[in-house]
Amino acid sequence: MSSRGRVQISLFCVASADSVGVVFVLLLVLGLWLYSKLHKHFGNHVPDLGPVTYRENRPTKAADISHLIQHVQLDLNGFKGNLYRFQDVGARFLIHARRCLLGDEMGLGKTVQALAALNHLNRAGEVNRVIVVAPKTLLYNWQAEIERFTGFKVFLLAGPPAARAKAYAEFGKAQRAIGLLNYDLARTDFPLYRTVFETIDAVVLDEAHLIKNESTQRHIFTTKIVVQAKYAFYLTGTVFQNNLEEFSVLAKTLGQWAWATRNTPEGVFKRKVEGFYFRRKKVEVFADLPAKVETDILLDFEPEQLKSYVRTLNSGESGFAVLSTLRQTCNFCPTKGSSPKLEYLLAQLEELKGGGRKALVFSEFLEPLNRIQKETGTPFKLDGQVEASRRQEMVEEFGRSRQHHVMLLQIRTGGMGLNLQAADTVFLFDPGWNPAVENQAIDRAHRIGQTQRVSIYRLLMRRSIEERIRGVAMDKQATFDAYADGSLLEQRLKAALPELLELERKAHRVASELSAA
Repeated sequence: MSSRGRVQISLFCVASADSVGVVFVLLLVLGLWLYSKLHKHFGNHVPDLGPVTYRENRPTKAADISHLIQHVQLDLNGFKGNLYRFQDVGARFLIHARRCLLGDEMGLGKTVQALAALNHLNRAGEVNRVIVVAPKTLLYNWQAEIERFTGFKVFLLAGPPAARAKAYAEFGKAQRAIGLLNYDLARTDFPLYRTVFETIDAVVLDEAHLIKNESTQRHIFTTKIVVQAKYAFYLTGTVFQNNLEEFSVLAKTLGQWAWATRNTPEGVFKRKVEGFYFRRKKVEVFADLPAKVETDILLDFEPEQLKSYVRTLNSGESGFAVLSTLRQTCNFCPTKGSSPKLEYLLAQLEELKGGGRKALVFSEFLEPLNRIQKETGTPFKLDGQVEASRRQEMVEEFGRSRQHHVMLLQIRTGGMGLNLQAADTVFLFDPGWNPAVENQAIDRAHRIGQTQRVSIYRLLMRRSIEERIRGVAMDKQATFDAYADGSLLEQRLKAALPELLELERKAHRVASELSAA
């Protein structure tokens, strides 16, 4: 190669190197500018506290837990209430497993089991200060239960910043105290009051499945709270909603490394989790709990409604917006406003009213609830606009009311944490993709204290997207039943403690009689 050629190549390499360098510098400057903008916008709200680190937890064998549950009695001195036998066992499980997940089916009293465990640990000198993280709608229910059953001081870590600052200051100095915090405020309050969180001995996550998504701020900052505590109790009857990976995320935040996927065999999964996961179903612990009977009601479109449905279906568009339109068209004809579902429902409600019975109607959408309220005149409608402090009052008023027999609830708002045993009939106006959400709603009525058979009616339009939605939900439920039910720890305890785990009979009848009175 000539010297001229070598010079040209050298110049080209230098030029190329210079170009790469310029691009790198430009990208670096752009990155720093973007970081400064984001930090300026979010920095005051979510400071960078570093990555989440998970508290290591020595795996505990189910055999060891079973032995401790059998031989260590629960200290109920200072606890103002009586437990069912299965609740006594559940409280002991929480105490000895330390960082664990209580997955009892909805309606079995996970709250009272956690409070009994905290009472025991407080008397043993293990726990002094506790944080309960729960959905905003459930904080007042927790406050009422704590005051009813325990001697813990309650601090509501809610409200405007000034009120929260005062509450945190008092909570951080208090003895035998429980602070109540909602998931949304965990993101903002942990950075501000980190020194207070560092003083807690135990944390309870109610509806713990709400932190299943690792990429969310809710997960990150709630987990930072969890790792502060020696004891961590996760309460949820819905340990996963879509796949086993969601359960694995919860396990990891507890320091329990039990990763599983849809390909993990059921037996392998259950052996992995038996030392920190415990679940019972209502039919397993109560002999005389009234049955619940689910019925899918298939209805036909009206002609004009069907035309609107087909027109949307054939529009060529796709995505959640079209799917939502199809679902809402199943509820009401967009041109005439008529609805086979509403017509059927109103006839059923009139019949129930004549028999002196009460009903709950759930919908994901507001329009059905507004239309039903207009037709029935009921004042009991619980949606996202109802203040959390008002919700429990509404529930109590509905239970006492002799004039109005139906309560309307938006399923994502009224499907958690409420006790509505006054009703024995549940209508699901529109089906959902997630069976766990529907089960939560159904179990507002089918729970301890219910004395009547609970009838559930799911309204579906024939040959529509709703039948497909129902099929997907049933598949998800089958997976959940296969993996979440039948914990190995429960099997061990049934063999070791038959007198504690035999079906409740007399005690349940007494509770039912008191509830009816």
